[in-house]
Amino acid sequence: MKLSPWIFTLALAVLFSVSGTFVYAQDAAVKAFEEGTEDLQNNLVGDAITKLEAGLAAGQSGSNPLPDTDELIVKIRYAYAYALARERRFFDAIPELDVLVESAPEMEEAKYLLAVTLIRSMSNENVMRGMGLLKRMADESTVSSGRTIAMNTAAQLGFNVSTAEYAAGDPEAAAQLLNGLRRDYGQALGKDKAENQNIRFAVGVYLRDAGDLDGALYELDILAGAGEAQDYALKSGTTLSQVRADVYYQTALARLEEGGETGGREALDLIKQLEILEGTDGPDANFNTHARALAYSLTGDSEASKMEMDKLKASNEAYFNSVTN
Repeated sequence: MKLSPWIFTLALAVLFSVSGTFVYAQDAAVKAFEEGTEDLQNNLVGDAITKLEAGLAAGQSGSNPLPDTDELIVKIRYAYAYALARERRFFDAIPELDVLVESAPEMEEAKYLLAVTLIRSMSNENVMRGMGLLKRMADESTVSSGRTIAMNTAAQLGFNVSTAEYAAGDPEAAAQLLNGLRRDYGQALGKDKAENQNIRFAVGVYLRDAGDLDGALYELDILAGAGEAQDYALKSGTTLSQVRADVYYQTALARLEEGGETGGREALDLIKQLEILEGTDGPDANFNTHARALAYSLTGDSEASKMEMDKLKASNEAYFNSVTN
């Protein structure tokens, strides 16, 4: 899920909102700010970093250094931190933003940039801190747009972080992150229906791979039950139906392994759903027939169980032999 460009647009709006000439003794700092922000506007980020860093040093040195709360220093530090974040130097940007948020607590743009930078650093501790900051901003916002921006940003960045955790082999952590965001903000935390579908689909996949098959079924069945998501697919081409079929398959196996009449009846229901998704001659047709035979056996219906095994032998004797020998 691509991060919305709102934060970068907002950052540039702050940087270029300065007009007129600053009347400060620290002329070098003023010049560095003007040249550094011009470099940012021209996407010369490396040059901007060098100039803005020099501007901070000039403004806060000498016999009459400007304090962190000074308007010029606040703007230079914001531009400097923004440039560092643009260059993915997150761990250099974060201390500057911490100072900025403390010295200019009314500057909402700095808080947003700090939250985004913390999360994009991908450090577990920073991710949690950034998410917490967005949640506080959402809770404390006096206008609905403030909460919406914080919530949508959390959704976009949280989704990105979750995909990284999943790729690193930790589907449980990925699911916990997105489920935590849904607990904080509600199910409709994305900016639109497509983002919310992405989040639910991802949670279903993460839970499946974490071994929580019941949880995966719950998420995927809700997505499918919405009607509008029947043909839902990832960019990779993996469809909702394919993932649901896989979860039904795995869950049916789990119910058969649990045994007992209840396990048998639940397995029969799951196999029925699997056949609805794949068709009676789908890729799991032989499994379905064999699984039905086992399920009927668990429910005590030996006649139905035998009929299924006879059907399996007639349709694929090699498969029949592989499961009976």
